[in-house]
Formats: sequence, C-alpha cells, structure tokens
Amino acid sequence: MLKRVILIAATLSCLCGFSANAENTVLAEIDAKRMSDPSSARASLSEIDMQSLSDEEKLHYRYLESYFFAFSHGIPESLVRFEALIKEAGGSHIEDRLMVTMLSLTAYSGEWAQSFTLAEKLESRLDGMTEQDRMNAILGLISFYQRVDQFDMAMYYISTLLSSDNISESDRCYAVTLKMQIEEEVNDGSLNQPALENAIAVCAAAQHKLFHAINHNTLLRHLVKIEDVYKAKQIARKTGALIEELDLDFTHLKSSFTVGKAQLALLEEDWDNAKALASEALSIDTGGQYESGRIESLEVLIGAEKATGNYEAAVRYLEEKLTLRKEFHSREIAQSLARQEARFKIAEAESAMALLDKENKLAEVREEQLYLALSLVSLLLAGLIFWSYRSRKVQIKLRELARKDSLTGIFNRGYFEERSKRLLSKAQQQNTFVSMTLLDLDHFKQINDTYGHQIGDWVLREVVRALSDTCDVTMTLGRLGGEEFGIVITDCNAERALAVAEACRAAIENISSQPTGHRFTLTASFGVADTSQAGYHFENLSSACDLALYQSKQYGRNRVYEYDSEINPI
Repeated sequence: MLKRVILIAATLSCLCGFSANAENTVLAEIDAKRMSDPSSARASLSEIDMQSLSDEEKLHYRYLESYFFAFSHGIPESLVRFEALIKEAGGSHIEDRLMVTMLSLTAYSGEWAQSFTLAEKLESRLDGMTEQDRMNAILGLISFYQRVDQFDMAMYYISTLLSSDNISESDRCYAVTLKMQIEEEVNDGSLNQPALENAIAVCAAAQHKLFHAINHNTLLRHLVKIEDVYKAKQIARKTGALIEELDLDFTHLKSSFTVGKAQLALLEEDWDNAKALASEALSIDTGGQYESGRIESLEVLIGAEKATGNYEAAVRYLEEKLTLRKEFHSREIAQSLARQEARFKIAEAESAMALLDKENKLAEVREEQLYLALSLVSLLLAGLIFWSYRSRKVQIKLRELARKDSLTGIFNRGYFEERSKRLLSKAQQQNTFVSMTLLDLDHFKQINDTYGHQIGDWVLREVVRALSDTCDVTMTLGRLGGEEFGIVITDCNAERALAVAEACRAAIENISSQPTGHRFTLTASFGVADTSQAGYHFENLSSACDLALYQSKQYGRNRVYEYDSEINPI
C-alpha cells in the first residue's frame, strides 16, 4: 500500500503549476505553496473572485481548483477536468505543463496508448523547454516510468533532476522520496532506513508537508515490520499530527496510516484496538479503490480474530482477503499486458508510418530507379511482418511469464489458484478427491534479517527444489507469496496428502545451509485438507488448510496438521 500512497502523491505532484505571472501574483503565490502548505493555498484560492480575472488567469484558477479537486475526488474524475483544460490551452505557452498533467493522469487511469505517446512527445521536447518547464516535465516522466515499472528510466530522470544546479528544495524532496521508494520496490520490499531518514530531513527543510507526512508514514510501517514497537509508537504520534496539519482529504494516506496503527496494535497484542483500527481503515476507503490497503486491513482482522479464538470471523475475513487478492493480482497482470500491447501498437503504427513515407517517396523516384525502390519496400514490408510475428510471440511469452514466480520458477499465486479451481471443478464432476496442502517456512523473517535477502532468496529456491524433488508431476506446486507455498494433488485424500506433506517436511528439514557459509536450520509448518472435509470450493478448501496450518504453528512448528472441523480455540 505504501507504493500506492507515494505513487498517487507523486502523480498529484506532477499536476504542474504555471509560471509566475505579472498579471496576478496572488495566483502565482498560491501555485508556489499548493504542495508545501495546501490548506493555506486552498483557503487563499477560495477568496479570489474568478469573474475579475482575465481569460489566462481564469485558466490558471481552474487549474488550481482542479488540482485540489483531485485530492478529494480522485484522479479518474479529475481527468475529465484536465482534458477540458488542455483543449482550451492548445497552442499556448502552458501546453507543455498541461501535457505533463495529462501524462500523469492518463497513466494512473490506465490509458496506456495515450500516456506512452505523451511520454515520447515530452521527451522529444525536453531540450527546447525553459528550465522550469523542463524540470516539471522530468517530474512527470519520473512518475510515469515508476507507474509502468520501468524503474531504470525513472532512476535515470531522478539522477538528472538531482544533478541539476537549479533544482528547488521541493523538487529535491520529491526526487529523494521517489528514489527511496523505487529502491525499496527493486529490492523486494527491503527498505533503506538511512535513505528514508534523509528523505524526511530533505522534505522537512523544503517544508513540503505532504511528502514529509508520507515519509513519516513509510517509516512507521517499516518500524512495525521490523517490530521496533517503542520507536513505532513515537513515529505514529508524529505522523498523525502531520496528517492532521495537512488538512487535505487524502484518502490513500489516511487509510495507509490507519492500517499501520492497526498493525502496530496487533504487534502489541491489543486485539480489540487492532480490530477497531483495521475496520476504520476499511471504512475510510468507502469506494474500495485501494485493494492493497484493504488486503492489509483484512490480514490484521484475521490475525486478531484468530488470537481471540473467533475462528468463524477469521475464516470469513480470510475468504474476503483471498477474493480481493485474486482480483488485485488479475488486475495487475491485465494492466501489465495492456501496457505491453499499447507499446507494441505504437511501435507498429510508427513502422507503418515509416513504410507509408517510403511509399510516397517512391512516386518521385525516376523510372529507372523504381525496381530498386520497390525491392527496398519489399524488404521493409517483410521486416514489418516479421516484427508483427515477433510481437505475437512476445505476447505469448508475457502470458507465460505471468503464470510463473520470477524467483523460484514455479506457479505464482494467481495461476496456482486458477489451475486449482479447474482441477476442483473437474474432480467434482467425476466425484473424486482433491487434497490441498499449505506450508509456511518457520522463522523465515529471522533468516532474512540476520543473513540478508540474498540468503533468503537462496533458501526459497532450495525449498522449491526440495519440494519439486518430493512431489511428482501430477502435483500442482505454487508460491503463494513470501515464504508460503501450496500443493494440490488430484485423486488424493487427506490420508495420502498427509504422507506427502510429511515427506516434504522432512526434505526441507534436511536442507543443508553449508553452501551459504552460515549455520541455520530450515523447517516448515503444514496444514492439510481434502474435498471430503471442505468441499470443492477453492476458498473453503484453502481456508481449511490455513486453519490447520495455524494449529501447526501454535503447537510448536515443524509439523503437519490435518484440518478438523471441530478445531477448538487455543
């Protein structure tokens, strides 16, 4: 959820302002402090009589009005307003800045063909822009390339921004915040705390209230993750004060902060407060727009309900979380494929335009050169056909990659669930058993924190190798996220699945850490269920396995438990 909070703030930051205007210095002052002191800027804007403004000043006024509208109503609704603005501003000196605005909004809204075209157009115009317009365009390109997961391009432009002698303190705050967040994304969630503390100091110096609050919220979530309760409580109080000071209806930030407090309460075993805060976070997002935050809230509710023995509620929240996570994962894959398709279509259109240009030039070629020119066109056409063929092959490859976990090579959560549902449906028609096993590595976080993420990645790959050697080709193996894995076996009841799970448990326990140069022991806890116990509904079967896995964890770890509908609270 932190990525979404910072990304949306970055998108809003790229709703660029206008140059200082001698006709109305009040608008220029409001524009200058719209991010550093938004409540004051918004109050000043409300005091202006729009009817007294010139046409250009009215455009500036409507821009600022739309900017604040984006915070309270969301970016998709704001897109309509800014589309109208850019049509009115066509050909004027502010066109470049409104193009940056449209780039950010179209990328956030998933209008990929339009956003890629705008990005290319902006990049081609960078050298001819004024220094301030160029800085604003680079900010927009950073936000865009982060949005489409092209982190190398985003980091290139961040470096360009930070190396500029003319960078403002506000833009520096933006750049170091995005740099820290991208590095966290590239490093699979590992956060560089000194870099984050530097971003906090830079944004404090810049008096950039929004990013200052966001960076504190990021620090809070990091401290909760590493279980530094004392410091997390201190930062939570400061973060709350900073968000209140913003006086902006920034739903993403408020929801993320509330989730962070809920996770902190869970860490302190304050179950009632954890439930209340997680429910509050869900109620903040009334539109249900921010799936990752809702998933985190549900995870807190599951943990708190389990801890208090309310298994019925825990299962209900678990089923809701699984459904939401599936939808979120499917949407991420669909967006990734849509981005790739948009890029291919743009490239195809450019190739077609180039080919058309060649054909037009052929009409001017002398008759004795016609044969040679036609041969050249044929070669270009063949190349275009080959490119189209290769494009289709790339799409097929992308779909294949979308099924696999990039680190371990086995099925990812989305495809594991999709395949499992097909197997369950077929088994129900044939009236045969299907078993499912969920396993979770014991104390994996401790290995990661002690020896580093490279050793953690080695552990995950070795575990998958051990599981693959133990399971046969008829079994479906998937990584469900982090250190959690699943196994589905067709024509198999719980009794046989227990034997397979026990063999997998022993195989993991026998993994030697010697190749890493460190000494540690690997173990895993298992939960097993079959369709005779939980039925053929995927969510019910996985929930039954999850409860059995929870029992395994509670009773000492490194063991296999079978689902029992009469499980008593611990």
